[in-house]
Amino acid sequence: EMASPRQLEAMLEKSYNSLVNISLNMHGARAVQKLIDVVRLVPPCMRRLVAALDHSVVPLTKDPNGNHVVQRCLESLPPEAHIFIFRAVANDMEDVASHRHGCRIVQRCIDASMGSDRTLLIGAICHASLTLIQDPFGNYVVQYVLGLHDPQASTMIVNAMMGRLHVLSRQKFSSNVVERCLQLASGEDRARMINELADPRGLGELLRDVYGNYVVQSALNIAVEPQISFFLGAVRPLLPSLRASGQGRRIAQKLEKKFPQLRGERGGEGARQSFGAPQGHQACGAGAATAQGGQDGPGSYLVPGAVAPGILNAGFGANIPGDGPANGAANQRKKGKRGAGAGRGMR
Repeated sequence: EMASPRQLEAMLEKSYNSLVNISLNMHGARAVQKLIDVVRLVPPCMRRLVAALDHSVVPLTKDPNGNHVVQRCLESLPPEAHIFIFRAVANDMEDVASHRHGCRIVQRCIDASMGSDRTLLIGAICHASLTLIQDPFGNYVVQYVLGLHDPQASTMIVNAMMGRLHVLSRQKFSSNVVERCLQLASGEDRARMINELADPRGLGELLRDVYGNYVVQSALNIAVEPQISFFLGAVRPLLPSLRASGQGRRIAQKLEKKFPQLRGERGGEGARQSFGAPQGHQACGAGAATAQGGQDGPGSYLVPGAVAPGILNAGFGANIPGDGPANGAANQRKKGKRGAGAGRGMR
């Protein structure tokens, strides 16, 4: 703090080749963060520091100490100096966003970016969304983008999931994203999703699944006419077989209590028809109103919880090529089965 510009230049020259290694050290990272705060007032020194970190952004974002250095760059350096971080993260989005520390950096990059830089980052996330939604950390990044209420980005994410919703809804991490899309997607995209979820060929398995049944309940809570009649028409013939198991019986009782029309005579005609986007679509469930930007309050980000594996390798009625395994970690789940203390939007 007391150094003159010339002394700062001398310090940077001596530490230039070692600045990345220093940033990976617990004590060194604190010193580099202080250096970032100081050099922002001395443009030649700031450019020199950026050049030293430029080719090591991705390793820094995934390091428990180095990620704090990257965050300090986003907080302290002027906006025009952030581009080297945005480009590095966007070029390796799948690797960074699926990492415990990297997923937080991606969210901070979105907050710090504007215009074409933000478009670059969101486009990279949407391009890798099918892989990220199945990842214990990457799914938080996709949910964060959905919370930005960008119609184009939401449609791209929904398009990536279409044709695979029955399998994604039964997977621990991606089921969160499916519910989030049902809450925040446009009326047209929501109608497409509900139409696929109501397919009788996989609906019974969804209703009996520990995660899939939550997706079905969310879809029914959000649906409006004629969607809800169509969906209930597909559910009604499955109730007798659902009652054959203990867990299925509880789900059937819950559905019949919430939707008394399920207790009437069976009707299957609605399940053999399709529908389009609803007219005069109403606002979605309670989680959507409070999910602006995926944040619960100032400075809070979607971050992962405990550890458990999970990945999707094949879709409903289609083969999905090349989905790699996810790093182990579990989202928080609601009602105890999905994790302790979880809310509707995050498990």
